Amino acid sequence: MTEVAVVRLVERLTVSIVGLWAGAVYEPTAIIFLSRQAGMAPPEAAQMASYGTGLLSIGTIPGCIAAPGPTERPGRRSTLALYYFGMMVTIALAFGWACPVIGLAASSHCFAV
Repeated sequence: MTEVAVVRLVERLTVSIVGLWAGAVYEPTAIIFLSRQAGMAPPEAAQMASYGTGLLSIGTIPGCIAAPGPTERPGRRSTLALYYFGMMVTIALAFGWACPVIGLAASSHCFAV
């Protein structure tokens, strides 16, 4: 592996780790915001954020355990592409309902890629 390839790999891994960190850090804030916009009281919104954080944490463990197997067959690049595609779809499904709640037009901001 050349030095340029190693640098690119480190850059990609850094971006991936920062993205995962940002998701874990801002996920509770996003859930609280969306819950409050949907009309929940502050204690209920905090409880929803707690459930969401627990679900994220619990889902991370089986994901990390299951990842090596599928990665070996198609290769790391294909697996990473599939992972990011899955992220794009699940984020749209998980937070797409919020667009009408917060008053954004779906065509302008909510599903822009």
